[in-house]
Amino acid sequence: MDNYIQASKDVLATETQAKTMDQAIKYVDSSSDVDKQIRNDVINYIFDGTLPTPEAGMMPNSLIISKGIEIMNANKIPIQSLDDQLNTNKKVLP
Repeated sequence: MDNYIQASKDVLATETQAKTMDQAIKYVDSSSDVDKQIRNDVINYIFDGTLPTPEAGMMPNSLIISKGIEIMNANKIPIQSLDDQLNTNKKVLP
């Protein structure tokens, strides 16, 4: 019974994450000026604030952040403060 309860919770959590990811994809895909090369990174940034590894260099991450913030502002998505973005793994989307 305990395994069934945990499995049900896991399914619900996965479903919620999939819906949130779907929202992020729709926001990015509806933005006509997102370079297809950085599309997935921008989706991940909008979904949960993650960025590629630091080895990717400053320019790619700054481009991802600026595109992500532009899309979030256009869609009235709340944006965490920079300190929160750097210090937590909280989701960016509500």
